[in-house]
Amino acid sequence: MAKYDVAFLLIPKFSMIALYGAVEPLRVANRFAGPVFSWRFISVDGQAVAASNDIPVSVSGGLKDIGTPAMAVISASYEPERGVTQPVLNAIRKLARQRVLMAAIDTGPFLLAEAGVLDGYRATCHWESLPGFRESYPQVQAAQTLYEIDRGRMTCAGGAAAIDMMLDWIGRLLSTQLSVAVADQLVHVRVSDGREQARVPARTRYGTDDPRLLAIIAAMEEQGEEPLDAAALA
Repeated sequence: MAKYDVAFLLIPKFSMIALYGAVEPLRVANRFAGPVFSWRFISVDGQAVAASNDIPVSVSGGLKDIGTPAMAVISASYEPERGVTQPVLNAIRKLARQRVLMAAIDTGPFLLAEAGVLDGYRATCHWESLPGFRESYPQVQAAQTLYEIDRGRMTCAGGAAAIDMMLDWIGRLLSTQLSVAVADQLVHVRVSDGREQARVPARTRYGTDDPRLLAIIAAMEEQGEEPLDAAALA
């Protein structure tokens, strides 16, 4: 019997690559270390959930079946607000009270923040949604990083960052040697500490090394949708 049970709550339109980026390190860890981890997929109503690529994923049960796992992972992407319902928020709060390790990938942190279980914690989410996240939840210490692990909370920006986050967790929980072996098996050539920016650097995206231009780009990206006037960019 696996020692660590991981329950993934799938919100409609979740990211398939982020979900399996979180699952596959667990599978490979079991290959090297024995049946340490088990995982299961949960939906709100117990029915299959379609990812953002329209592929449905079967689940083992609904919210009522989530129990008390070692870790609960909220998997969301587009339209995370579809998961913001009273039953979901109540379930998140109950799990947090039970001291379950609470995790979220891509825009899943919106649900944790809405439930109030990220107040005062470091967290991140997908960079595209980060300005709105900061505006909606100023009580959360939001950062544009690949992932954040802060006490009993784990959040990541989605995509390949889910691999980085789970590798870090495996390393902390079991050993660095195991996390490196898992990374090698996944042809994941880095074992990150999460502090990297969650976007390709501006100098690469725009093909410039001009420090003034890079500073302007950084200010505009930090601002989000609200335009900056010329004086602020001078």
